[in-house]
Amino acid sequence: MAAQLGLENDTVCHYPAKLEEERLLLAADFIVYSSLHEEQAFPSLLIKAMVFDRPIVAPNLTVFRNHVC
Repeated sequence: MAAQLGLENDTVCHYPAKLEEERLLLAADFIVYSSLHEEQAFPSLLIKAMVFDRPIVAPNLTVFRNHVC
C-alpha cells in the first residue's frame, strides 16, 4: 500500500490490535480499518481513534454509514 501511494519505506506499519491501543493511536497520523465481514456493532477501536481525533479510513459498511456522517 505504501509503495502504491508513493511513500517511503517504513512510513506505513501494521500493528496487531492487541498491542497497547492507546499508545498506537496517539502515535498514528490516521487509522485504516479493514474488515472482511459486516460488523454488527461500531468497533471500539474506532471510537478510541475518534476520541484521539485521528482520521479513519474504513470500508463502506452499513454500521459505519449509520454512525459516521
